[in-house]
Formats: sequence, C-alpha cells, structure tokens
Amino acid sequence: MTDYYKQETSEVIRSLRSSRKGLTQSEAEKRLNEFGINELDTGIKVRALDIFVSQFRNALIILLIFAGFVALFLGEMIESAAIFFIVLLNTLLGFFQEYKAEKSIEALKRVSAPTARVLRNDMVAEIWAHEVVPGDIILLEAGDIIAADSRIIGESSLQIDEASLTGESTASRKNIEKIKTTSSVADRKNMAFMGTAVTYGKGKAIVTSTGMNTELGRIASSLQATQEVKTPLQKEFEKLARQIGIAAVVLIMIVLIAGTLQGTLTFAKMLLFALVLAVATIPSALPIIVTIGLSKGANDLAKKNMLIKKLPAAESLGAASMICSDKTGTITKNQMTITNMFYDNQVFNVCGTGYNPKGDFLYKGDKVKPDTLLLRIGYLCNNAKLVKKDGQYSITGDPTEGSLIVLGKKGGLDEQELKREYDFIEELPFDSERKRMSVIFENKKTRQKEVYAKGAPDILLDACDRIYESGKIRGLTEDDKEKILKMNAHFAGDALRVLGLAYKTMPESSDYSIESTESNLVFAGLV
Repeated sequence: MTDYYKQETSEVIRSLRSSRKGLTQSEAEKRLNEFGINELDTGIKVRALDIFVSQFRNALIILLIFAGFVALFLGEMIESAAIFFIVLLNTLLGFFQEYKAEKSIEALKRVSAPTARVLRNDMVAEIWAHEVVPGDIILLEAGDIIAADSRIIGESSLQIDEASLTGESTASRKNIEKIKTTSSVADRKNMAFMGTAVTYGKGKAIVTSTGMNTELGRIASSLQATQEVKTPLQKEFEKLARQIGIAAVVLIMIVLIAGTLQGTLTFAKMLLFALVLAVATIPSALPIIVTIGLSKGANDLAKKNMLIKKLPAAESLGAASMICSDKTGTITKNQMTITNMFYDNQVFNVCGTGYNPKGDFLYKGDKVKPDTLLLRIGYLCNNAKLVKKDGQYSITGDPTEGSLIVLGKKGGLDEQELKREYDFIEELPFDSERKRMSVIFENKKTRQKEVYAKGAPDILLDACDRIYESGKIRGLTEDDKEKILKMNAHFAGDALRVLGLAYKTMPESSDYSIESTESNLVFAGLV
C-alpha cells in the first residue's frame, strides 16, 4: 500500500490520477466498478437458525436432552416434559439475547458517514458515502463524518477526532505537510481516516483508499480473523458435565453389579432403576438459572450502552478484577463541562454535568445570576452546536467549545435572540502559535464591530490592556495579572482545563488582521 502521507500533495494527486477539480462523473463510475463500493465487509452474515442451533452446543444441555429421552423411555412423562421445557426455555432465552445483540451490532454500521460532499466535474456534489472512490476530492467541515481514508490537500484550522482509531481524547490538528519518516496512524497529521469526525475548521482531501482497504477496514478484517475462545463459564460447564457423566456411569455400574449379586431383581429392572438414578443426578434447573442470571446482567449492561453478543461473555466481564489503560482518554466520555468561573475577583461554581443545559450558578453556596458578557463571549466565539435527539443532548464540534455553548444555555442565552442582535463578520481561527481564537460580530443596536476572543489565559493576557470588573472597564495592572495567573494555576492544579475570555469594540477604520483584532483587548474572566 502506498504511503501517501510521505508524498507532497501534488504527487498524491498525480499518483491517484486525479486533479484539484475532482473526478468526472464518468471516471468516478468507472472507478466504482474497479474498486467496489465504499463499505466495510461485515463477514459471514449470522442467520437466526445458526444462532438457535448454537444454543445446543453446551455440554449440560446435551446431558439434559439425554436425560429427557431416558425419562421418556422410562415412561416418566411429567419428568421428561419438565426437562424438555427447561431445555426449550433456556434455548429461547439465549437465542433472543444473542439475536438482539447481532441486530444491534449490524445497526452500528450506520455510524459511518451516510453522505459525502465531493468535487465532481469541478462542482460540489453530495453523494452517498458508499459511492466515494479513490481520487475523489472530498470537502470537510465541522460535524462531518469522514467517508474514506484521505490525504489532506487544503485546510483551515482543521481538527479531527480520531479517538475511535487512536484512543486520543483530544482532536488531532491537521496540516498538508508531507511526513518524511514512517509514522503510526496517530502521527499522520496530513491524513484523515474513515469513520472519524471533524470537530473544528474546514478542509479538502483526496481519497486514497476505500472500504476494507481503509484503517477502519483493517480493524474489521482483524476482528473477522479472530477465533472465538470458550469463556471460563463454558469451560466450567464442560467440566461439570463431564463429572456428572462419569458419576452417572459409575452409579449405573454400581447399581447393576450390586443388584445382580443380590439377585432380588432382574437385570432389566436393575438397568431401569440405574437409569432413573442417573437422571436424578443431573441438575436440570442449573442451566436455566445460569441463563436467567446472565440475561439479567446483559440487560443491565445494555442500559449502559454495552452490547453482550454471547451470554457467557457477561460472566467473563464480571470476572475481570483489573483493567489496565494507557491513558485516561481511552475510558472517559470525552465530554467537557464548565465547573468554575472567575470574574470580578470572585470564583463561581457551575452545577450540572455533561451537555444537559440545566444547572445553577453558585457563589459561596448561594444561587446567583451569572455575568452575561462572559457567557456571550464563550457562546459567540464558538463553532460547536448543541443537539437534542431522543431526549439526549450531544455536541457537534469540539467538546471544549460545546461546554461553552452549554454554559451559555444554563445562563439563559437564547440563540435566536443572539442571531437577531449580532451579525457574524469574520473569524480568526485558533492555531498552535497564537493559542487563541477570535471572532468579529456587528452589534445591530450600536452598529459597532465587537471582537470576542478565547484562548490560553497567559497568552490572552498579553493581548489585554484593560479588564472588565463590576460592569466597568479599567486599566489592567500587574497586580491584576498576578491574581489571574495565580487563579489559572489553582484551577490547573485541580486538573481543570482553563480558558481565558476577552473582548473589545473595534474602531470603524480597522482592518481584520490578527494584529489589529487581537490587541488592546478587555479581559473578562476565566472558565
């Protein structure tokens, strides 16, 4: 496979026989026939009959079926019916649990991008993601799910969440520069991968591989090649069944030998008596008790969005005594929540967790009304969106920016009202050198241009010469800076990510360069 991340963008475009104007429709159709549709192969489809039959591949169940036929042979109709009922109930419970899990896993395919925006015949076209082919030029912006592995050929502050591939909780900052050495997926900053999500900025990329040839496809292939191993519970059941089987055979032999030596009963009656004892040794209720217990565990896990494909796996999961993780991002929700605000030389607490926009603002335990300027800066200097679906709140975009949207909602900001009062003019995106982001809006009431900025507190302070305090603006002193930086260090010491917020009103004659926009700012506070 070609290492496109080691090539210049022009070389990549040339080797894929494409252009910056994209493919023609006829060429795209030709490549679709050549490379196939852009979908992951889920392997052999599991049929309902296969799942049903697999329920009988259990040593205890086989032993129970044997006992049922023996009871039937002995004329014990009630005993036989009870055993077969238990076998059937156990089988149906296991079948419905595994069938439901299989259907849920199939539904996970919908996590991939349903559509993609590509350049075809030098025009933007929205197509189904499975129609994307190598050489296609795809357009990316915040909120997009990437349809196929691609080489970045143009970007503006592009950031992509690659946690599904790398485990990194923070979005990866992308660029177009070629990488000279062999790199891991996490270090390929000029590549975008299928199934990952754009959290910030915009970009343009050329598709290098589709379907099973993508990094996500490699994972799918490795999963298909993995052989299932027996769980500890299945091994214990086999051991128990073997022990019961041996005990039953020994019991039959003892009864037959003892009865024959006594001579009180015929051999046929002694055999019948021995078989009855053998059936009695088999714990017919054990499989159904275990299955019901595992089903309860699987259903409880399902409520927490965890799928158990095979019931015995619930027992294996419960047997785990230690989980080792290489980084916190692997096991966190990757959600950010504002918990503290600092302004007017005071610390305020913010209640609520996750992205639910409900929570109180507290000062020394008492409810207070928050400063709307601070909330407005965070809300407008932002590219994230708060989404509510099926009663659940989620964020489209960067989690940190999403937390600022939620903060504004908690404080009573209304998006429609903000749109009526402010017109967006320009954005100066975040970059790793400036460590801040600025936006320019026109206040429709005052007809003035207003700058809202956020960024690393120490860097943002260098761009400020005034401070907003108790509803008034005054000069920023060295003592003020010392207090702000001390509070920043205090928050950081509590493992909090800290952002500084600032603003200013721009002169009419100003341009929108970084120098004119991000200077002489008014410091508003920390979140």
